[in-house]
Amino acid sequence: MAARLLVFLMLLGMAPTAIAEDGSVVRIDHSFTLMEYDPGIEDAAIHPASNWVVVVGAEGYAVSMDKSSPSTMIPLADISDSDLLDSDYHPGGNTALIVGENGSVLRYAISDHSIERATSAQSVGYDNMQAVSWNANGEWAYLGSSDGTLYRMRPSGNGSSEVVPMPGTGGSSISSIDCLPDPFVCLVASAEEGIGMIDRDHILSWIGGSGSSWSDIVCRSGGVPVCVAISMDRSIAEIEFESGVVGLTTQTLEGLDGAPLSISLTSSNQILITAAPVEIMEHKPFGGGTFTWLTNEAIIDQSFGIGGSTITGVWEGNSGDYWIITRDGTVALLVPEEIGVAQGLPKLVTMLSFGIMGVMSHSGMVEMMSTFFANISNETSFPILTFLSAGIVNIFVPSGGGQWAIQGPIIVEAANQLAVSIPKSVMALAYGDQITNMLQPFWALPLLGITGLKASEILPYTIKLFLIGIIIFISVLLIF
Repeated sequence: MAARLLVFLMLLGMAPTAIAEDGSVVRIDHSFTLMEYDPGIEDAAIHPASNWVVVVGAEGYAVSMDKSSPSTMIPLADISDSDLLDSDYHPGGNTALIVGENGSVLRYAISDHSIERATSAQSVGYDNMQAVSWNANGEWAYLGSSDGTLYRMRPSGNGSSEVVPMPGTGGSSISSIDCLPDPFVCLVASAEEGIGMIDRDHILSWIGGSGSSWSDIVCRSGGVPVCVAISMDRSIAEIEFESGVVGLTTQTLEGLDGAPLSISLTSSNQILITAAPVEIMEHKPFGGGTFTWLTNEAIIDQSFGIGGSTITGVWEGNSGDYWIITRDGTVALLVPEEIGVAQGLPKLVTMLSFGIMGVMSHSGMVEMMSTFFANISNETSFPILTFLSAGIVNIFVPSGGGQWAIQGPIIVEAANQLAVSIPKSVMALAYGDQITNMLQPFWALPLLGITGLKASEILPYTIKLFLIGIIIFISVLLIF
């Protein structure tokens, strides 16, 4: 009976997480519409510290909504009849810049939810302002236009602004801009010139990706700084910064049915890609892969009336859930499909680990496993089998001290019976205990919190160390 239970628990620990049949790991809980007419939503900017999200769209539409309860919203004064295309909060959080067609540049104040013109169209030209981003210290904002001209802008007092056209720009439509604090640079995505970088001296240089039309870019500063860009031809670019060297690599985005539209960064440092018609994927840089969150099939099956639109904004709420907004003004709440979202898996694994540890320690399973390996061993094979048994037990009893208290006395007794070196047997147990830590890197949790990485992002490397370590440890036990 105990053996059957052990097998069941091992299979349970290896079983995949349940997800929807259509491949989605989130589902729509409910939705509502902003307007009776189509507001043509273009962008949603999330405040860095408060609950406010600025949503902008066609013909001057602008509204500030609570990110956890978007039905709570404040319409902003209609001072422009041009389409508003992009927005970005100042790092200080007090204001946001909103840009749009015909040289529109507006300033939104969170204190009283007022909105005013930040500069005149003559200052930036009458082309469409398609992208805006503040640099890391909030001294300058960079604006990108449809004719490829970049501007830097800052408040100059009395409600006016200083606007400076940047030399060497123009000719390639600017689609997106985002900035990093360290290194102190801003990245630019364009339709023809590729991806550019603005340094602290406001000098633009093109760094690569000229073969694709880049539609959006986002930068993540937590852990290793990285910027990720997407293009309409399903290319994805990663820009890394290491020891003053800038590296750009591109690959084809796999598993996506539609055309990539936008890319965003959540408050949990997740990089989410949205695509037309209605798809969401999470991208993990540095070889972590790209994973489907929401498919168009799921939208159609759930019949929430948004299957014919496109997602133009996504953000994380305060309860681990997510909100999306579509171009036609539908706002929907996304919740995990059972435990399919990545956040639910570590919790499940933790609960299983501690539950299994209790079952194994009090049911005699550890003694049974150790005795079994001892009975089939000889002087040569005993250290190897001890190593293997310790590795298996460690998966379910992650405490080294707890494992030694249960398994150690049995190993020592079996070593005496087989006339095997006790120090060698103890080291074999220690090797096995440590090697499978590469499969469940709980030891890395403090490091992950500091770097902003997730366990799934380091597992490809720890699994390689696991396989190499098995070869090394077994060789040592056989030779010495």
